[in-house]
Amino acid sequence: MKLRGFMLFALLAAYFMGTAQKKEYGISAAINLSNIDGTGMAAKSQTGFEAGAFAIVPLTKKVSLQPEVLFNLLQVSRSSNFSTYYVDGNNPASAVAFNLGYVSVPILVNYALSDKITVNAGPQFNLKVYTNEQLMYSVKAFKSSDGGIRAGIQFHPSNTFNLFASYYYGLANINAIDNRYQWKNRQFQIGFNVAVFTAK
Repeated sequence: MKLRGFMLFALLAAYFMGTAQKKEYGISAAINLSNIDGTGMAAKSQTGFEAGAFAIVPLTKKVSLQPEVLFNLLQVSRSSNFSTYYVDGNNPASAVAFNLGYVSVPILVNYALSDKITVNAGPQFNLKVYTNEQLMYSVKAFKSSDGGIRAGIQFHPSNTFNLFASYYYGLANINAIDNRYQWKNRQFQIGFNVAVFTAK
């Protein structure tokens, strides 16, 4: 996903947030199961977490905008034959499992199927702020940003609390070593949102 397109969407989101009559703010937390899809990376999903804040901006009776700002910590692993694909400069003593930390900004469009069930989808941009990987001696293996599509479903047992499940499908190649192999971010989240206050 192009950063320019994401920024345009974010500006539109800010416009609606400024003009909507009633906005809801809260906190969000989730467990994520993630892996990096690509040659040299392990296919198995591993457990991490995300946490942050969200807003709900009603647009119509059934449609609302849900921008979020999250800290997203992923645990991923290289494959056992990583050095087969990256012969020059790879660190054979590097840990198999490592973490990637992102500030993630999804901007979701919600559609209410009923009073209890909402589905949503939208773009998500990720800025890498932490990693402890040491796959290569001289360079970091992962690019500093990532973008893709996030979609999911929410169950609302009350007006201030919901449970959600969502999937993030990364569109950007996050391999910073070279262009021979594409690495894509894949995440599945299960979590909850709690509304803290509302404001006009």
